[in-house]
Amino acid sequence: MSPALTKAQSNPRKAWDDTRLVKECLAGNEEAWSLLIDKYKALIYSIPVKYNLPPHEAADVFQLTCMELLTRLPQLREPRALPKWLMQ
Repeated sequence: MSPALTKAQSNPRKAWDDTRLVKECLAGNEEAWSLLIDKYKALIYSIPVKYNLPPHEAADVFQLTCMELLTRLPQLREPRALPKWLMQ
């Protein structure tokens, strides 16, 4: 593989938008779930860090947020709104 290829080119799934990722997650695609979490892990962690929570508590918030996302994903009406949902 050429070093000039971007990560998205070497793995087209990484280029999926939120609509596609959510659709694939709802279909049971575990790789899509991993990609979705990987895409938003920095955002999810940034909120408790902003409020000066210690690392172990930030990790708990991350885990709870991911569990809540998994539970509520079928109710998400607009996948493009996912970042705003995660921040709330």
